[in-house]
Amino acid sequence: YMVEVRGTHEALGSEMGLFQGIAEGSRLTPLPWSLTLHTRAAAALTVLSDPLSQLPPSLRFFAGGDQSVRGYAYKSLAPKDADGDLAGGKHLLTASVELERPVYKDWSLSVFYDVGNAFDSFSSLRLHQGAGVGLHYYAPFGALNLSVARQINEDEPSYRIHFTAGFQR
Repeated sequence: YMVEVRGTHEALGSEMGLFQGIAEGSRLTPLPWSLTLHTRAAAALTVLSDPLSQLPPSLRFFAGGDQSVRGYAYKSLAPKDADGDLAGGKHLLTASVELERPVYKDWSLSVFYDVGNAFDSFSSLRLHQGAGVGLHYYAPFGALNLSVARQINEDEPSYRIHFTAGFQR
């Protein structure tokens, strides 16, 4: 679990007032029949005294990718600016459920469902979804993970392949 609070205020010499709260958590739960349930969630909230356009992109939130909503490209889910470019959001919600089972020595298979998005207001929140399968190899130096995910409830859904090295959070 992780909780982070950050902010600043004009009284401290900042050009804007800012408060951000970020919380993340993940859990591995052993189940019968050699199954493991992986769950994770993340939430972030931003309160600003100035318009979002004044907030540096590094402090805005994006979703999508292998540690967020698989089925979408890395940081591809966020509000867009007037030019149609991703601008990042004030808030973030993501969650994932994955069921994994060993199949041979250091190899395992999994199925997963991810949901989430970055957004500016709760009234405009639209959660994107992805689901898929994963193949995992647990080597002495860390895990190698290959996932194939498909977008859900999209007009023209696409597939994405995600490859990661190391143990996921």
